[in-house]
Amino acid sequence: MKLQKVHLALLHVNSPEMPAMVSEDAYTNSFKHLQRKKESLVARTLLNDLCQIVFGSSLLSLNFRKSPLGQPLLDTGYCSISHSNGWVFVAVSDSPVGVDIEQLEQREIEALSVAFDGATWEKIQGDAFRILQAFSEKEAVSKLRGTGFTEDPKTIKPTTSEHLHVVKVEITENESYIFSVGTPLNAELNFVKCDKNTRLVSLK
Repeated sequence: MKLQKVHLALLHVNSPEMPAMVSEDAYTNSFKHLQRKKESLVARTLLNDLCQIVFGSSLLSLNFRKSPLGQPLLDTGYCSISHSNGWVFVAVSDSPVGVDIEQLEQREIEALSVAFDGATWEKIQGDAFRILQAFSEKEAVSKLRGTGFTEDPKTIKPTTSEHLHVVKVEITENESYIFSVGTPLNAELNFVKCDKNTRLVSLK
């Protein structure tokens, strides 16, 4: 069976490798927080770049929009967006896809307990890396399904027809991230753009 490809881009909002920025619109202008606005604009810029490479059409031509649940939609293909602390991670594919990125150096880890049942939390409590990896996987699966956390996160886990790719992103000694990509089975990751300052370590 031919492997389905998922095309990815991972860049910091201040990266010199950034493509020409797309124009602001009502959605990006709705953000009052400057960093959040910039991340949204960069996400659209990277998606636009990927769509032109993969589908031969711009984001505008593909009628980019959001579903009532906030899922990004295209007339052709599928896409997903995530961002954390200035890093923006996007994906496009011919098949459904969901992505998530989380910074590992977080302080309020215990607040994520609401995403886990009691038995699971008892196993991972106190282990920040395992907590953030498990949480990121849940986010990616929920985005793959298009539900987000309207689905109870305690119950979210991949089915036999869903697959998770998990990668650690090392930036500096004191800054690292973990990202998850939820795909159908028989999918492979293709990094079209990746910040040259990152080191990727596959975990799953």
